Amino acid sequence: MAASNLVALQTLEMTGRLPRAVPGVSSDPQLAYAVPTMGQTITMAAAALRLLLEPAGTLAALTLVLPPNPVDNQEVDVSSTAIITALTLQAGTGGASIKGGAPSSMTAGSGFRLVFVASKNAWYRQF
Repeated sequence: MAASNLVALQTLEMTGRLPRAVPGVSSDPQLAYAVPTMGQTITMAAAALRLLLEPAGTLAALTLVLPPNPVDNQEVDVSSTAIITALTLQAGTGGASIKGGAPSSMTAGSGFRLVFVASKNAWYRQF
């Protein structure tokens, strides 16, 4: 995968209850922020548990690669401020599968949560 296809994830600094982007600062490595464009691939870091997507507008396609080598009961929350017409989820390193109705699109303001079950080596959708 070409580096140009990856979206750099910025960590966020929490100010009260509202997140504020602070490039290069790792005040909360579990919270990632991305401004993806059509057709890009976002690869989540191992420590990222929450991903906030803020595309400039509707995206026809986006691929999201889940964190590598997940641990039992690890949760990942993903939300988007814009419509994503075709969302593709891929498991990160470790060969896990994705079960329980992985989302194939997102509406503006929507989100979903996945939880990893180590005994099944699988991510399951919770909502």
